[in-house]
Amino acid sequence: MSLVAGQEVQFSVTGHSSYLYFILANPGSTSFATSSYSQAFYTGSSSAWSIKFVPAVSGTYYFEVTATGSGQSYNLSVTLTGSFMTPTPVTPTPTPTPTPTPTLVPQVTLEPTQTSPTVVSGKPTSLLCSDSEYYSLCTTFNNWGFNFNDLYNEWADYYSGSTEFWIGSSSDLNKRVYFDRVGDKWEPRTIPGSSSTTSNQSTAASGEGAIIAIIITALLAVLVFIGYRRRRKIHVPVSSQTPFLTKCPHCKKTIRSDNNYCNHCGKTIP
Repeated sequence: MSLVAGQEVQFSVTGHSSYLYFILANPGSTSFATSSYSQAFYTGSSSAWSIKFVPAVSGTYYFEVTATGSGQSYNLSVTLTGSFMTPTPVTPTPTPTPTPTPTLVPQVTLEPTQTSPTVVSGKPTSLLCSDSEYYSLCTTFNNWGFNFNDLYNEWADYYSGSTEFWIGSSSDLNKRVYFDRVGDKWEPRTIPGSSSTTSNQSTAASGEGAIIAIIITALLAVLVFIGYRRRRKIHVPVSSQTPFLTKCPHCKKTIRSDNNYCNHCGKTIP
């Protein structure tokens, strides 16, 4: 959409029933898919939402809406508010060296108020990751056919006394995310769709210590791999009595396999 510098506009989204994410990209952005863009703002809401925005520069802006569930409908409107931030006229004064008036100050000072919030609404308080990593988790689990928040909140509480747990598919090991306890929070071991793991992994070697660092890193990698395989076996169902995730045959919501009734619709599980 083409916007004019200083002309205030209002973005509004209504008619949705689940959480949506909104990104406005600045002129010159090329792709949301490859993150080749700069943000004017990034936020989200599960109910009617609106925000007023004053462009700092004229040009073509790009607006992305991402849903956390399939089949989501919504109504988007972009309207001019009638407000236009124009420079204040300066009356010449009979002074030998008049002080120039900073005519662009109104636009420059207003732009920072439109930056994205530091915390994405809906993110579990016990989840230790950045907002962009949380967004990746929600998107990946939606592609796998799950609701990330529902699974995380249920199993994080269930394993509150453990040091790790996983959520995802009970049959496909490639559709799982493992979490490790860090204090009173849970940190994802990996972020799906990312080429790197989360935090606390770094290596540095230079000069004569480079060879020693490589050997130590290789040994640690072997130990971590062995530990990972042992921990992962704890969660693999070994019998029909081990609970795992399935769907209610009545309302299709996610439930535990050992439930006798659905905690969403209340019907008996055959």
